[in-house]
Amino acid sequence: MYLLEVYFYRHSALMLEYFLTIEIVSIRKKESKSGEKASQKYFIFT
Repeated sequence: MYLLEVYFYRHSALMLEYFLTIEIVSIRKKESKSGEKASQKYFIFT
């Protein structure tokens, strides 16, 4: 039971990291187009 909980915890942490990385990458792509707004958004995430 404990091992299962640890597995799910690690898995969800990895998923969260993965989605945050995607979010940051897409923000950086937008930043090259539109500048200031995107960089403000990026600072909220970090």
